Amino acid sequence: MLGLVASISGLFIAHFYGKAAEARHYSKIRQAEQKYLHVPVLSMRSLPASAVSCTVVSASVCISDDFFKRVLARWKNILGGRLTSYESLLDRARREATNRLKQSTIEKGYLGVIDFHLETVELFDEGHKSSLNTVQVVARGTAFR
Repeated sequence: MLGLVASISGLFIAHFYGKAAEARHYSKIRQAEQKYLHVPVLSMRSLPASAVSCTVVSASVCISDDFFKRVLARWKNILGGRLTSYESLLDRARREATNRLKQSTIEKGYLGVIDFHLETVELFDEGHKSSLNTVQVVARGTAFR
């Protein structure tokens, strides 16, 4: 009985800690999005007529899930349904990678990005051939000025 109470308590602690960490990350993402709102990021491939130079830019981020999300995902795997907890993980990773790409673009003295692409990869532990429950998102494109 004591083990069951400890397990349930651990899940509640993991849930609230994970939610707080996710909320802090979303807050930082929103701040960065406001800071770099003026940097255009477009999927079109043609340079603006006024562009004088360009270079390739990229940025990446690795984000891991928390213990509660991992437990919830295992239950959803058995019962079926959307993994909404992992959807927020992917959303944060994509937005963070895009913000980092914009930051890199500005730091290099460019005005915006065209031919924008996002690539998502799930990371694995090669020794065990099992998922690390971590996602990597790479943002890339061509910066122009």
